[in-house]
Amino acid sequence: MSEIPTQRFTHAEIAEILPQSDPFMFLDSAESAGDGMRAEYRVRGDEFFLKGHFKNEPVFPASIVFEALGQVACLWLLVNARARFGAALTAGHVFFASMDGAHFYRRVGPGETF
Repeated sequence: MSEIPTQRFTHAEIAEILPQSDPFMFLDSAESAGDGMRAEYRVRGDEFFLKGHFKNEPVFPASIVFEALGQVACLWLLVNARARFGAALTAGHVFFASMDGAHFYRRVGPGETF
């Protein structure tokens, strides 16, 4: 059985694929291998929403971590649609609409990568 090659994406390459753009793009890098995709985002600390979430103790909102998960899922679908489903998709055809049963168990703050 042959090994599936890993495909790596930079922030700039992801920006060419996904419809989101800064400041609402929450993927710095990603890699896809087979049925899986892994991505990272480093919380810089200067994100606009951290100023009010929360005063003197910035916490990255769980809803935005979930948005990042949705962006990873959409990236995987856009990259793999032709090979998996026989037809390519464009970014305008893919929307992250919901997530069920998800829980957030730890806080994420400036300087951390998730």
